[in-house]
Amino acid sequence: LLSQGAVSHNHLFFHRYIMEVGLDRYDWELLQRGCDGLAAYTRAEPLPLSGFFIARAQTLRNFYQGHDREKSIENLLKLKDQAEQAELKIALPRIDAALGETG
Repeated sequence: LLSQGAVSHNHLFFHRYIMEVGLDRYDWELLQRGCDGLAAYTRAEPLPLSGFFIARAQTLRNFYQGHDREKSIENLLKLKDQAEQAELKIALPRIDAALGETG
């Protein structure tokens, strides 16, 4: 449906929700499809918010998969700071949950 001419906010929300479902299900392939779709849609005109949600999804995936745990935690802390500065409260629960698992 998106390829048939949907308005921009549909693209932005759809891909972001795909990333969230990927996180919910620990479905890393689905999460990456959401990241790739959002990146492709915003490639010509990058949006800071889209870049933030792509980075958040990929960082959370790396954290839960155990890839470079220290770097993942460092990136989660940076993302948390960015979300707090921008008052993106919707982005914080997953970041806080992951950081809570660090002990």
